[in-house]
Amino acid sequence: MSGQIIFLDYDETYTTNKPMWDSIVEIWKSNGLAVVCCTNRFGHSHYDADVIEDMGRLDVPIVWAAHHADKWAAMEAAGYIPENGIWVDDRPMYIWLNRPVETMP
Repeated sequence: MSGQIIFLDYDETYTTNKPMWDSIVEIWKSNGLAVVCCTNRFGHSHYDADVIEDMGRLDVPIVWAAHHADKWAAMEAAGYIPENGIWVDDRPMYIWLNRPVETMP
């Protein structure tokens, strides 16, 4: 996938103020940006119902990064081009958590 895209973290980013982030997501989308939620959760329906509900309401796809080395790898596995994205995350170190410095973009 290519084009302008926002990779939005869920816990401690989106959850800090859900109504505010809902408005921001709608602004991004109305300006032609794609939005994807990238969370370090596993995607278990019973535990992650809040993510599924919130992102479903916004029509935002979810990438479950806990199965991968880091969020960058999760986005690549899901078919996104991480270097084309704008990352919004309260803990940006999780984007490249297990990468040697020389492999970071």
